This record gives sequence, structure tokens and C-alpha cells, in this order.
Amino acid sequence: MKRLICLFILIATPVLADPATFAFSWKGAGGYKVRGAFTYDPVTVPDGIVQGHDLICFEMFGTHNGASIGTWALDQLTPDTPWIFTFDALNERLLVPGDAGISMPQAWNMGGRGDDCGVGGFGLNLGSAFQDVCINNTLIFDSQIDPFTPFWSGKADGYAYTLMDCQTVQLFSLLQEPM
Repeated sequence: MKRLICLFILIATPVLADPATFAFSWKGAGGYKVRGAFTYDPVTVPDGIVQGHDLICFEMFGTHNGASIGTWALDQLTPDTPWIFTFDALNERLLVPGDAGISMPQAWNMGGRGDDCGVGGFGLNLGSAFQDVCINNTLIFDSQIDPFTPFWSGKADGYAYTLMDCQTVQLFSLLQEPM
């Protein structure tokens, strides 16, 4: 009987794909840079478009001429946080304005006006006018680049998150609501 119960538990447990992790790097004007990573479960995005709600983990680090200007991670997301994330998993690339008819494909703790990344906060935005960063609720005009500039991303198996405990998040994502 114990073997039958164990077999049932194995059959009833959902099979999850290995999470996909990608690193990214953005280079703005005036010495501004943003780098980081994100992780998602490919099973949750059958159409190949990864959006913010699909992510298991996300973190970013900003610098200006090599000095830290801020960080932000998915566990800081609140209902008031500007948060748009769009990644084409089939072509393994972060979308830029105009891709798939989207005018603002990325708004990471920063809306289009750049005045909403929080006091002491940091954000990145790829909108139809510019790609730029926000620091301390202030749009940094010196960081602005052409909105259509490609945004590099690449596979990053084994990436070690430092701003949040993604292992805990991944374990909780295995839990399912009762039917």
C-alpha cells in the first residue's frame, strides 16, 4: 500500500521545466549602465512571451561611471510599483519599443515620466521616447539613449542572485491551490 501511495504522489506532482535564467546588460548615455538577471519557468509561457507576472526572480544593479547608483529586485514590487517586463523567449531577447507593437515594453520600478522610482530608489524604462534611468524619483536625462537601441540578454545558467532569495520563491511556486 505504501508503494501505491508513493507512486500516486509521484504521478500527481506537477512536472516543472527547469527554470530559464537570463542575464541582461544595458548601456545608456553618460556612463550609465544597468545589469542583472531574471528567471522564469518556461512551462508558464507557452506562447513564448514572458511578462512580469511570469518571473520567479529578477534583480538589477545600476552604475554611473562604475559607481553604484541603485538596485532593485522583484521582492520589492508593490501594487504601486511601475512594473512592465516583456521578453521574447523564442528569440531570447528583451523587447524594445516598437517590437510586437508595444510602445513601452520595459518599465522596471520606473514609469514613463521617470519621477516614480521611490525616494532613494532606482529604475529603468524603455519607452517610445527614450531608454533611461530614474534615481531618487528623478529622471536622469544624461542617461537617455535612442528608444530602439537593442537591449542585450543571454542565458545565464548558474547565476547567483544576491538581492533576493530566489530559491525560496521557486519552492513556493511549486505549491498549488487546492482544486
